[in-house]
Amino acid sequence: MTSQLLLCRALIDRARFAPSEAGTEFDMAEEGLRMGLDWYLLMKAIYIVNKLSEPDAHKYVLSQRGWHRIIQAKLQTDPRCRKQAYRFCRSHPDNGLISKDGDRYTILIQPTR
Repeated sequence: MTSQLLLCRALIDRARFAPSEAGTEFDMAEEGLRMGLDWYLLMKAIYIVNKLSEPDAHKYVLSQRGWHRIIQAKLQTDPRCRKQAYRFCRSHPDNGLISKDGDRYTILIQPTR
């Protein structure tokens, strides 16, 4: 297994089996960022643990400040990220997450945590 897959498995296990600390909810998006997990595997882990739809999982992750900042920057510079955003917008036209204005993509939701 690659190191990213091992990190993904560790995140899933921690989310499923770790008790919440001091009454706070375990934040998979924040923990995935801290672990250095890539976007694709983080989304897969969130689908598995939380059983969220694709748009809801994206909302959950993009509401975290660190991921919001990273993905906003990648949307402008990374061709793979832009391609995924294009496909996401095409398959979810009224998604309320990402808008495209000319060559620029913008995340519409604001980070809350």
